Amino acid sequence: MNFNSDELLHAAVLREMERGERRDGLWAQALSASNLDKNKATAKYIELRVQSMKDDMKKFIKSSIKI
Repeated sequence: MNFNSDELLHAAVLREMERGERRDGLWAQALSASNLDKNKATAKYIELRVQSMKDDMKKFIKSSIKI
């Protein structure tokens, strides 16, 4: 199977959610952006969490190679 990085990150977020893991700050942002609509907030949370993971990876890479 061939997966791209976005697919893997979305799958990782889905697994976190299935385990009941959620970042409260991101959830609050998602709720706010969706006018407290939980279905829309869930979609927004996934988007925010994936971006958070990408940002964390970039920071790690930059710190590893001293950019």
